[in-house]
Amino acid sequence: MKKHLLLIDDDIDEFDFIARIIEEMPMLKFSYASNGKNGLEQMANDMPDIVLLDMNMPAMNGLECLQKIKKTETLKSIPVYMYSNSHTDSFVNEARQLGATDCLKKPGSIEILREMITRVLTT
Repeated sequence: MKKHLLLIDDDIDEFDFIARIIEEMPMLKFSYASNGKNGLEQMANDMPDIVLLDMNMPAMNGLECLQKIKKTETLKSIPVYMYSNSHTDSFVNEARQLGATDCLKKPGSIEILREMITRVLTT
């Protein structure tokens, strides 16, 4: 059975990079939401197995979205990886306190991104 990865990020370039990698992984279903509000709506209809969640987005930032996911009974067990350029100690601590599985820094290359996604899928 395919695992379903949901990327919630307002940066369309991130979608393009991850989509290229996912094409190489036929065991994975990939979907995308452009902000936290849309991501929550999408999750209500098509629950993912894993969420990559950006921090800085319009309408609802990543920590607000994470908080709502972890307070929703049907969603709270989904692993959520914060995926952001913002990688300060305070951000990481707050994200983990709110229930993030881990915090991942957006990589500078598609090769590192491929390794990161593979690691997320196997943990």
